[in-house]
Amino acid sequence: SVHQDDSVDYLKNWTGPKIDLLYLDSSGVDTHVLAEAEAAVPHLADDAVVLIDDAPKRGGAGKWAIPYLLE
Repeated sequence: SVHQDDSVDYLKNWTGPKIDLLYLDSSGVDTHVLAEAEAAVPHLADDAVVLIDDAPKRGGAGKWAIPYLLE
């Protein structure tokens, strides 16, 4: 399926099955990626894998999302 929507709104309103694999490759703005992660967490499977593009070891798009997801 193809959906056109804001990624945060789409994840907040997700009604499908639990998400096993989530690949975040959006604006690259660290706060937006954090908002995506926050919206996705309620929908993630217990053993889900989350990949974040442009997330170097320090900083980048995953600056805030990675610590949040690891909590």
